[in-house]
Amino acid sequence: MTCVINARDFCSDTTDPLRDRWSVGKLHHVIKALDGARVAVTVARGTGTTLLDAVLKSTSFSGSYACGEVLIATTVSNGTEQQTRFPVVDLGMILPLDDTTARDAKWIALDSYREQGSKAITTAQDLYAESTGRQWGSWKAEPLDATRVHVRYTPSTGNPYFADKWGERGFWTITT
Repeated sequence: MTCVINARDFCSDTTDPLRDRWSVGKLHHVIKALDGARVAVTVARGTGTTLLDAVLKSTSFSGSYACGEVLIATTVSNGTEQQTRFPVVDLGMILPLDDTTARDAKWIALDSYREQGSKAITTAQDLYAESTGRQWGSWKAEPLDATRVHVRYTPSTGNPYFADKWGERGFWTITT
């Protein structure tokens, strides 16, 4: 038994127009959780092109794709390994094929992703919350890659008596 991993699994905001898009941050946690397990992965959502028996190797921003890229390895008919880079925004579903090692990969990746975001929010709150009046509002985090997280603060609105606790919007990149 296995479970399909989708980009939307990492986004709790149902109104987010980009919730079905993969990012380097999301894929980093999936690759770590899969730990070399073989997958079926849709590499072109528009056409449905899917690679079978592939291995997700790594992610980066260093290639020719501004949105980031993922390195995927497949074995060709003569038995040699071929590695190809794909833009992360073109990826679709990822289906772990190795039932023993990848059975819980989706849940491990989600826990790891949320933990990285939570640590970044805690760091940002320690640095910017009370000292700048950002006590009442919402904090959101989105991992950018293995070590950087984008943290956003949005103040609550309402009772003007407590306006000093709302603070101003804030955007930070926190290293975890």
